[in-house]
Amino acid sequence: MHGYSQLRLGRQSIDNQVYLLTFTTHMRVKHFQKWENAKCLSQCIESETILKQSKALCWVVMPDHVHILMQLGNSDTISNYIRRLKAGAKRQLLINDKLWAKGFHDRAIRKESELLPAARYIVANPLRAGLVKSVKEYPFWNSVWV
Repeated sequence: MHGYSQLRLGRQSIDNQVYLLTFTTHMRVKHFQKWENAKCLSQCIESETILKQSKALCWVVMPDHVHILMQLGNSDTISNYIRRLKAGAKRQLLINDKLWAKGFHDRAIRKESELLPAARYIVANPLRAGLVKSVKEYPFWNSVWV
């Protein structure tokens, strides 16, 4: 077993667990360099229809990928949440080409002491990528800690 199938081995979705999720665009195309596209995806990330009982604690939309720190709601799975988000964004954006790469990466945040470092990592992404000189300049992120 190789690639994405191997990533799914042992994947568990635990109610109320916090996960750091990362997924990319197909072929790393920078669809979200366009302000309108990034704004639309940002709205999808915070949409109650997509979240259901889950909570987006912290997130950033980068030109070719997304990071989300989310707390999974009851009776939901990580895969279902990602499926809703990817499908909802694709529907809203009206992009004819393939938008998303297959799969996603997830990491459970097991200790409360790991939450803020994970959130800082997410928020600092545009800074590390050289897109801005200050996170205050980047419009496509949010955090419950701000």
